[in-house]
Amino acid sequence: RRVHGGTESQPLLGAVAQPLDESPSAVHEELSTGRALRVLLHPYFLLLFVTEFIAFVAALCLLTQASQMWSSFTGSQHRASALGDQLLPAFSYWNVAASLGCGAVGDILRRTRVMSLAAFVGGMFAVYSLIYVALGVLTVAHRHSVPSNGAEIAYFTLASSAGFLFGGLLVLFPSIIAHEFGQPNFGIFFGLLNISPSIAAFSTAPVMGAIFSARGSYDVAFFSIAALLAFGAVLLIAVTNKWPYPGYARQKAGVRAAAVLASAPNTPPVRVTV
Repeated sequence: RRVHGGTESQPLLGAVAQPLDESPSAVHEELSTGRALRVLLHPYFLLLFVTEFIAFVAALCLLTQASQMWSSFTGSQHRASALGDQLLPAFSYWNVAASLGCGAVGDILRRTRVMSLAAFVGGMFAVYSLIYVALGVLTVAHRHSVPSNGAEIAYFTLASSAGFLFGGLLVLFPSIIAHEFGQPNFGIFFGLLNISPSIAAFSTAPVMGAIFSARGSYDVAFFSIAALLAFGAVLLIAVTNKWPYPGYARQKAGVRAAAVLASAPNTPPVRVTV
């Protein structure tokens, strides 16, 4: 390439689009409510909406059915009261660990850019997909027999660990929204995203109850949630945000280009010969 008139380091129009680490849908000004609601048309926002719904279904399955799950697994109401009542406290301990751990990991990932926060959450989805498969296998294996102490410990640990997924979501999804769509409209964007766990909250318990009533077991529920988590993992890891904010990015790109041209020094026109 030969450059005539001016220097090769002179900024060209295509070089001012946006920083390399900035999301293509980031919004840098406060939008009206009507324009902010356009986020519901954004493909990546809808992806986050669906994946958060999946994760909350997985967590709420344990939160709402803990005692019945343990009773079903052990086959004993007495043992259910002895250990099953400890599932929710253990769930809370995992939740606290996630709040601290995932918050620190999120900060490290933002600084080092080793991987995106969405990909990290996708990895969590993949791990918990395997955990729910293991819960399903344990349920099937002991459906007609009394589980050993080792099986009970394994079931208790796996089931309560869903609190880590729950706590991690509460920390990481707000960070993903802030990065992908910018800070000025974070309140309304995150509020809209939280419609997803609200839907999960009033639908999970009835569905889990219906599955148990039909099957007498939670094996199908565990395997179904595992499949949903695997699907969510693929979405979060494989799909990156490449869509501008509806009606915003093209306008802002034009404003940035005009600002660069207005602030450029008076230099001879640049002619590029290929």
